[in-house]
Amino acid sequence: MKKFYVIFLNIFIIVILLVIADYGFFTYEKAKYIKFSETSEGFFDENHVVHFAKNVYHSAIVTEENRSFIKNSEKSILLLGCSYTYGTNLKPNQSFSYYLSNLTGRTVYNLGVEGGGIQQALYLTEDKNFPNKYKNVELIIYTFIDDHLNRNNEFIQCSIFAPLCNFRLIKRGDKYVKTSDWYAIPSKIFLFRYFLDGVSYIKNSNIFYKKNCESFADMLNLTNRNLKKMYPNSKFVFMCYQCDTLPDVLKYLDKDVIVISTYDIKGIDLKRPEYQHGEDPHPTEKVWHDLVPLLVKKLKTENCL
Repeated sequence: MKKFYVIFLNIFIIVILLVIADYGFFTYEKAKYIKFSETSEGFFDENHVVHFAKNVYHSAIVTEENRSFIKNSEKSILLLGCSYTYGTNLKPNQSFSYYLSNLTGRTVYNLGVEGGGIQQALYLTEDKNFPNKYKNVELIIYTFIDDHLNRNNEFIQCSIFAPLCNFRLIKRGDKYVKTSDWYAIPSKIFLFRYFLDGVSYIKNSNIFYKKNCESFADMLNLTNRNLKKMYPNSKFVFMCYQCDTLPDVLKYLDKDVIVISTYDIKGIDLKRPEYQHGEDPHPTEKVWHDLVPLLVKKLKTENCL
């Protein structure tokens, strides 16, 4: 009988931990995630890159350099997404935003978050001061990669030796709120880290695939609606980078979201070696050099520019 109670107690503790890991134990409405400089002004280098002194683009990674390109233009473009958008492995004047700004002559605000996804994009656009920082936006491009669905339910994105946690939003009623990073300290415990990884693996499995698609689309739609309130005449483009257009996501998107896949852009094959950093899938400079002119042409046919 005693052995039965021990087994039952262990199962009970595991279930409680699973519930906590999935639900996010504590939540709070106003989390200080993005730290902008006190004013929207910055200093500009020779490439017209605007720099802010204190920008935190990820819940754990400090980025001192903002890869936005400021032009003397009446209209501007806003980029959302992950490290592909930001330009990991690239210098500012090799990035997506650089080539897009040069080709269109418009200011391009690059809000790509290294390691991020739709949750960070939604959180950013909840900022009431957003339209004062990013003015006259006519076009928003969210660059999507397959892994963004997984990041929707990921708990930790770090080495097992680091107490850093992935940014995470969960739904409360009709809104999303940021969960606390309660798992930062226990994640340093070797076995608990793997326990959380196991929960993430289950949440990202085919069992939860439909739920992940619905959740992702819901947050993308909310991001689009937030931006529509700020910029009523703007267009929102969902650009699928080297991935299928995911009908299981698309069927939940608002009708005014414009979907473009790089597979549908003729004249470029992004699977070629020169478009990748070896085994690192991040785009090389040549990707943006060759893709952006074709993308701009495509955007014009969609009446986005």
